Amino acid sequence: MLEKRKIKRRHPVYYLKVVDLETKQSLGYLIDINIKGIMLAGKAALPIGKPYKVAIHLPSEMNGEKKIYLKVTSIWNEFDPVLEKTRSGFKIEDSTEEELEKIKWLIENFGFKE
Repeated sequence: MLEKRKIKRRHPVYYLKVVDLETKQSLGYLIDINIKGIMLAGKAALPIGKPYKVAIHLPSEMNGEKKIYLKVTSIWNEFDPVLEKTRSGFKIEDSTEEELEKIKWLIENFGFKE
């Protein structure tokens, strides 16, 4: 499959829980990230084109915070037979400079690798 991304995604050493702030339900676990988007592994396919406000739960505090809050829109889903989960891709929307810095910090400090 031809890689369409212009910015490399980074993969975590361990997965971080991502929660829909509106429903308080888990959407899945973060399996890769860059400053433009995230990918989750979850139990079910999520509606494509749906906007979400999400919280990424951190394993330790970042400047006194245990979560990163983002606005994202789902853009694709596919079942991964290796993970036995559905992978869902999201575009990060309207991110502030502060949110971008948090994403960069997360990539640098929590084991996200190429």
